[in-house]
Amino acid sequence: MGSTSDEIESSNSEDGCKLKFLCSYGGKILPRPGNDHLSYVHGETRMVAVNRNITFKELMSQLQNLCGFSARLKYKLPNEDLDMLVSVTDDDDLHYMMDEQEKYNSRFSKGSNNHYLKTFLFPVNNVVYNWNPTGSRQTLEQRYIDAVNGIHVSKNFSSEGTMATYRAKSSLEKLMVDSETRILQRVQSSPNLGYVSPKRPVNLYQSRPALY
Repeated sequence: MGSTSDEIESSNSEDGCKLKFLCSYGGKILPRPGNDHLSYVHGETRMVAVNRNITFKELMSQLQNLCGFSARLKYKLPNEDLDMLVSVTDDDDLHYMMDEQEKYNSRFSKGSNNHYLKTFLFPVNNVVYNWNPTGSRQTLEQRYIDAVNGIHVSKNFSSEGTMATYRAKSSLEKLMVDSETRILQRVQSSPNLGYVSPKRPVNLYQSRPALY
């Protein structure tokens, strides 16, 4: 992971009323050489401390001031890979994220890296243009990595590549079936993920990379 800097705190808050988590930005999720495991490389990692009653809008304003770009916020659940990050898009999602941090607090000793939830900021406008799919394994893997990193690929494909695009998308969806099954299994053991909001149901597939 990238370099770690000093803690960033919101003002007028006692330690007991703060949510603390690690926030990485400016890097990219890539496979480790020699195996299929994903890791976050380059970029910066900061310790962030904010009021527990902060709103999603207020939090994103602080985080975007930190990273310097319009960003999407995602976090990593325990024992999950980096291709299963959970998106935070509103106040309800932020509440769930705070619940996950409480689980970290009770599970790990204070001061260790495992004590803090790991979050990531991805650029909102992250687009690759003029991409011409071939359906090859290398292209399929690159599309998967692009999707994990929130990179949207231009849909301006040539007519010759339409069928190859369909095959690549279908193959990629099959590769992710096991990951979706693990999400459903995790709901049974995680009251937080199984919680149904009075306003709207929890989107159990919100962390799945978008396929274009």
